[in-house]
Amino acid sequence: MRKEQSMKQAKMWTMSSLDLSDNNGAILFLKVVNRETLIPIFIDQAEIQPIIRAVHKRIRPDNPLVHGVLMSLMKEAGFSLFRVEIYDILQDAILLARLLFEGQSYSAEKPLISPVTPSDAFILATLAECPIYVAEKVIKRVGAPVGIELEQFGI
Repeated sequence: MRKEQSMKQAKMWTMSSLDLSDNNGAILFLKVVNRETLIPIFIDQAEIQPIIRAVHKRIRPDNPLVHGVLMSLMKEAGFSLFRVEIYDILQDAILLARLLFEGQSYSAEKPLISPVTPSDAFILATLAECPIYVAEKVIKRVGAPVGIELEQFGI
């Protein structure tokens, strides 16, 4: 049974590349709907291109990303991804995400739930055109006001 918690919808706001000494990657910002609050999600180098391809709908049917394959398999099995949640944060600021599917004996009230990385959650939400929700406790812990300078994130 899934524990209900306060969630707020968020949408992609922007993505910026990072050039850290030991890791080239990116930071993706989700903006909380109806708030001037951003949620940063740090993305590894290997995850950047799939996100860009999903956002810009540059995925060829004859050469799909693994995310597209998963979506096709789920659709064939009678499931649809209806919601993505960033539902918790660990002490070391690692975000926890999950996918919520409905179909067959599962519904929005009693969904099939699968854990996933935040970057994969974002790609799948983009492909499925479903909403992303962020737990209020995550927003309180890592949320930052729109207009914040990146230096305040230590980058």
